[in-house]
Amino acid sequence: MRGIVMTFPSSGSRRLVDLLRRQGIERITWVPGESYLAALDFLHDAAVDVVICVRGNPRP
Repeated sequence: MRGIVMTFPSSGSRRLVDLLRRQGIERITWVPGESYLAALDFLHDAAVDVVICVRGNPRP
């Protein structure tokens, strides 16, 4: 019996990071969110600088 082939959500994240590196991207801006955690892991491993953008009310 053959093994089960599973597709993990991180495969899309890995492709995204590979594309960014091939294009010579060294820094990106990012809006944090739970659904992007796999991509952030790959970005860290690929040494791409991530600038986190946080939306909020400025303090007076």
